[in-house]
Amino acid sequence: MCSCRRRSIIGAGFVAGIGGLLGGCSSVFEGLRGGGPHFAKFTEPSKKLTVKTDLKNIDRRMPGVQVSAAHWVAQRQGSGRLDLPAPEDRYWLHAVIELKSNSTQRLVGASNGTADPLPGIYPDLRQYVPKDDVFAAVAKEKADEILDVEHLVQDSDEGSGSETFGVDELAVCSGSNLMILIGSGVKP
Repeated sequence: MCSCRRRSIIGAGFVAGIGGLLGGCSSVFEGLRGGGPHFAKFTEPSKKLTVKTDLKNIDRRMPGVQVSAAHWVAQRQGSGRLDLPAPEDRYWLHAVIELKSNSTQRLVGASNGTADPLPGIYPDLRQYVPKDDVFAAVAKEKADEILDVEHLVQDSDEGSGSETFGVDELAVCSGSNLMILIGSGVKP
């Protein structure tokens, strides 16, 4: 009787171990199943956001490029402490932007290789990225320079101080004139 119990415990342990191993492998192959682009993990804490398409907020943050269309989301970042007011409003912005071809070519010319994985944008934006497009990565310093984020157009209704914005990750596709952007900024 004792040997049967020991065999069943060993058998159950073996089955559990194999199940755990296979379960862990499934996450490795998750990005390969759909045959589409592989995105880095989305890491920003967020609530459900509405995808916006207006160009005003995109154009003013990136005066160095010509934008044809955009799908984007932005969210304010908390300071992490509820007992202290934040001296400034920090935010992140994720976007899939269609550029005019001359803007795309400037970014492609500054690229430093294939973007793999693609930037980890907000999941609802991924539907706007064609599955077969190949994207090139652009270093954030070069992207900031080309997008001319230093000359961000300030909102006239804001109080004192200046908003800042910068690129955290950028990938561009010359075939579709698409740019995938993760950026962050500070509003005083």
